[in-house]
Amino acid sequence: MNRLGLRLLAPLALAVSLAACTANNTQSSNAETSTAAKSAGEGSSFEQAVVLADAKNEFEGVRAEHKWMQTHYPGWSWNTQYLQDHAGRVYDVIDISRGGETRQIYFDITNWFGKLD
Repeated sequence: MNRLGLRLLAPLALAVSLAACTANNTQSSNAETSTAAKSAGEGSSFEQAVVLADAKNEFEGVRAEHKWMQTHYPGWSWNTQYLQDHAGRVYDVIDISRGGETRQIYFDITNWFGKLD
């Protein structure tokens, strides 16, 4: 992995860890609901990637990703997640499954990736 990849991966790992710690919290703040609600795309490809319009930083973005997934794919298991550069943009690609069915969900995180405040 190149130096840029490592530099960009560290803040995301921190944000994902923080989000995982709060994933079991059943209360959603208005900001989380608002961010999840104001999204574009249905997530099936790079071209249809979910854009969480109100996310301003990684903390808000990761929370909003989890909220969006809970809303649109309840009961699905979150298997893997990885970063992908495509056409000059940064994406979270999340592999999910339920029963024998699997899907990849694409989030365009370019606007908030690497921002901590």
